[in-house]
Amino acid sequence: LTELTAKRIPQCLTYDIFSGVQIQRGDKDRILAEAGLVSPKSQDPNQSLINSLKQIKGSNNDLNLPVNPLEALPMMDKFLQRTDKPTVFIIDHADVICPASMQGLNRQGEKVPSIALTQWSRNEAMRSKGHLVFLITRHIVDLDPVLLDRSFEAIKIRVPKPSEQERKRFFQKNGDTKSATLMSNVTAGLSHKDLAKLYHQTASASVLDDIFSFKRKVLKEEYADLVEVMETQRGFEAIGGLEKVIAKLRKIASNIRTGNTTLVPQGILFSGPPGTGKTIVAEAFAKEAGVNFVKPLDIQIMWLGESERRMTKFLDAIKDLAPVVVFIDEFDQNQSSRGGFEGDSGVGRRLFKKMLEIMSDTSLRGKILWIFSTNRPDLIDSAIKRPGRCDLIIPFLPPDKRQLTLICEAAFKQYPEMKSKVKNWMPYARKCEGYSGAQMIEVIRRAWERANDQGRKYIANQDMGWAYQDYQPQLQGKSDVKRMTLLSLMECSSRDLRPENWKEVIKKMFPKDSTKIIKFLEGGKHATPS
Repeated sequence: LTELTAKRIPQCLTYDIFSGVQIQRGDKDRILAEAGLVSPKSQDPNQSLINSLKQIKGSNNDLNLPVNPLEALPMMDKFLQRTDKPTVFIIDHADVICPASMQGLNRQGEKVPSIALTQWSRNEAMRSKGHLVFLITRHIVDLDPVLLDRSFEAIKIRVPKPSEQERKRFFQKNGDTKSATLMSNVTAGLSHKDLAKLYHQTASASVLDDIFSFKRKVLKEEYADLVEVMETQRGFEAIGGLEKVIAKLRKIASNIRTGNTTLVPQGILFSGPPGTGKTIVAEAFAKEAGVNFVKPLDIQIMWLGESERRMTKFLDAIKDLAPVVVFIDEFDQNQSSRGGFEGDSGVGRRLFKKMLEIMSDTSLRGKILWIFSTNRPDLIDSAIKRPGRCDLIIPFLPPDKRQLTLICEAAFKQYPEMKSKVKNWMPYARKCEGYSGAQMIEVIRRAWERANDQGRKYIANQDMGWAYQDYQPQLQGKSDVKRMTLLSLMECSSRDLRPENWKEVIKKMFPKDSTKIIKFLEGGKHATPS
């Protein structure tokens, strides 16, 4: 800001609560005189010692200008009223002196900085002189809301993290022309400072493992209270079955990488019983697309007004992390629907409204992709499931024996430390028919545990036989699985995304009513459920 305003505005002063008021540009003697302070020429000869002591106490001010905001702002008020030269005044860490929560300042003077700044914004005489006041804060919601009132001449400007093109230019400028495109993709979410630090730490930033390690550390530190930045180590190769779903998601991932944002949905809803692969598919998709993968932490907390601020910070965070996949598991348990009971004074409803607004922002298509996972899509508000927010609703059904065989083979890609000498998985898939994918993986894991106990470094047939006999699946919840399966098929937004074996699944689950159910599902919107 100091450099950008240099050509048009002759005077520039800055302030923060550590360094106090500092003169960055202009005639220092004249500025001090107009501020009503003694010029450095007539200072006490011991002033240098006094200034040194002030620096030790936390002031980096070489002109003995005020550090305390209750002294600094009245001084600046006097100066801006007197001087005829246009002046830029930059207040860094403005949220410290004008906080939203008013914590950390004494009660008598806690509102003085906010009052001073609002009076300046209303002062026509000061504005006519061409003065500009900049407030710099990390999150605008941490600033006293009175400063953002529409009656004041205040303009909000959000400075985003470097865009993909800016990151690409950074690496090209530093001689990484061949891998600049790749580097710009994998460093999404990093600031200019982070990029420079990364470049120097990783010796021209060419080792992807080092980059991902550095990036995870930075993002976790920066957004630790808002989102959980997930590691996406497994791709689609570690998933067995689900061919249609994976084929569709591969196309979407390709469109994200190539920038064909029109072909990318705003949001996707994964629906199906537990253990059918919804979470691992979301992780694999983020890896395939080469984007950040995050889960939001608890936004709603007990303190008045804090939930709304946290939601605003969260939405700003995912914009900074773009391109990003935001994954919310068990969404039917997390969301607040409209028209329901509100025991939180409407906080949940307001948070839900903010989320709906950003989900339907078409300028973020291809940059922020929401993926929701649920067992009960019927409990999710229809405002979420409509096109423009969730363009795709994909069913995840319990696997058949063929898919269980593929899941067995893929298990060793999920967990590469496991080894096996079993060549034919079909017999075990037949025995475990009716198991979910997660249950099948658990049987294999127990077989690996048994092999280790027996001193073997691989799974043998006898280990699988023991694990099958040892594992006791849950006997309860079969009716719930049936209902969840049926709901996922009913809510599916594309007939082409139904698994090839969906009719066989319905026939096994509902032998008496299968004909009616299949007829209803084939009828689509023209059918009437009974």
